[in-house]
Amino acid sequence: MQELIEHIVSGINQKRRIIVQGRGKFIQRNEDDLIIGLNNIENADIVITNDNYHDISLSNGIFFVKNKTIKPHFCKQEIFLDVFNLEKEVFTEFGSEFRFYPVLWLTALKLIEVAVSRCHLNTRVYLSGIDLNSANIDNLQSVRNFHLQEYLLNEVKNHYNADGRMTIIRFGHDIDYPDASRINLENVSLKSLYNSLMEKVKKENYVLVVAEITNNHFGSFDRLEKIVRLCKEAGADLIKIQKRDVLNFFSEEKLKEKYNSPFGNTFGDYRLGCELSMESLKLLNLLCLELKIPWFASILDAKSLEQVIELDPVLVKLPSTISRKTEYLSSVNKYYKGDLVISTGYTDNSYVDFIQKTFSVGSKRNVWLLHATSAYPTPEEQAQIAVVRGYSKISDKDLSIIAGYSSHDMDDIIPMLAVSAGAKMIEKHVKLGNADWIHFDGVALDLETDRFKEFVSQIRRVTKATGNEKRRVQESENHKY
Repeated sequence: MQELIEHIVSGINQKRRIIVQGRGKFIQRNEDDLIIGLNNIENADIVITNDNYHDISLSNGIFFVKNKTIKPHFCKQEIFLDVFNLEKEVFTEFGSEFRFYPVLWLTALKLIEVAVSRCHLNTRVYLSGIDLNSANIDNLQSVRNFHLQEYLLNEVKNHYNADGRMTIIRFGHDIDYPDASRINLENVSLKSLYNSLMEKVKKENYVLVVAEITNNHFGSFDRLEKIVRLCKEAGADLIKIQKRDVLNFFSEEKLKEKYNSPFGNTFGDYRLGCELSMESLKLLNLLCLELKIPWFASILDAKSLEQVIELDPVLVKLPSTISRKTEYLSSVNKYYKGDLVISTGYTDNSYVDFIQKTFSVGSKRNVWLLHATSAYPTPEEQAQIAVVRGYSKISDKDLSIIAGYSSHDMDDIIPMLAVSAGAKMIEKHVKLGNADWIHFDGVALDLETDRFKEFVSQIRRVTKATGNEKRRVQESENHKY
């Protein structure tokens, strides 16, 4: 079994797509896919069979296909599945020893689970050709079997997707959703949605509320989708995530640093596990188009910038984290000419001067200049909200600058004061439940409650109460004698 496990581990490390292929409709394959075939040898690296396989010599086991040679690796013995005790039978501790199940796709997932536990990387597993539709089956026992497997698949999928270490995606159900063909575009693009928001900011004194997800998606698109939908329902204007080239962004010493997470015991395990793939970002693009809410990303390095630019982002954020990487910051202009969001945490006024000279002088872009205090949480006496007023005054002379505030505080009054000081963008961290091993969750609002929805509502109220600096007579006014 060791050779099999190492083969899957190698595929995961090489970012190969892992496909479990049944006999139904095939997913469109790439040459680099690692395929585990269920009673199906075509293009498979590993084959898992049972008594239903036509060749009795290749039934009842797991076979490794290499150079067109089929090598047996495991023969099942005395197997059963206790459907009345699934918790004990299926949902054992992650990384447990391999076990053969009579449900072949479940056997494949357990095999992959063992491999994932060894390489500590978040892994997407595609289930293809597993048709559990019993509509055309007249055998009662077969119908029951299909219904049982459908129930079992939903339970297993939810189990694995819950913590993001393995994300199960079913072809024909999940993989083609969100489907661009089902989205009524009506000449709407994410850029046009963003431009409409900009019109509201400039003409209606509107304040944009950004739901900052950072890494709370755990690298799982299913979880990310749920978070985005909840943010949209709560009234957010934009979604923000992060993108970084983990292996090159961090030093080797940092990657090896001890850090406990579901993905392993090092900081590198954690960061790799929580990083969204480009495939996830493409799905996010479609999802946000469907929901009509733009998204953007904090992009921490040149490689990630090149990748994200392919998706034609409405904004790019340069976070406080990289304020000292001036070489990379200066190079952004070579690759990206669109609007920017720049946070100024852990910097002084010299950084603001650098931003203006580098990004706004002579450019046609908008630069969202966000005040932030890089403390999590930010102590009330260190919030420095007056800085927002200073950024707002800069915008009086430099029309490309727009003031904003990135909130790391625990008291809603601070971001509300930022709105009164002239902030036209408020970033607020959000999360789904509590995970003490995820960065920034301590200052995030939980989407499982109404806190973020209430936060957005308060921003809207304060925006109306603040108005603008031009004094005019209000309809409600009259003299009292």
